[in-house]
Amino acid sequence: MQQLTAARQIFLSQFINANRLLSSDKSSKPWEQCNVCGTFQTSAEVDLSRATLNDLVESFVRIDLGYEGKDIAVSNDLGLLYDAEEDANLDKKLSDLGMSFCSDHI
Repeated sequence: MQQLTAARQIFLSQFINANRLLSSDKSSKPWEQCNVCGTFQTSAEVDLSRATLNDLVESFVRIDLGYEGKDIAVSNDLGLLYDAEEDANLDKKLSDLGMSFCSDHI
């Protein structure tokens, strides 16, 4: 944890000059309401043996929760299951992706 608190963020300087294009600053905690660094978690009652990841992403998250047109990611204890660049798992059943009752969040 000490390594994380010592981490610094690097960004393009808003004051461009010949000596310094990049600037750094102490890292800060994510702002929970931010669509980029914040997270959203919810629960849903689902038949894990029938529902696919695509059902979860397209029907529930995008349509029912109103995230259509927004970048989303789905992960569990196994790691990343879906994002804009990782869609290989969309046709898999949620039970085949290691999701179980009350243990996973989107």
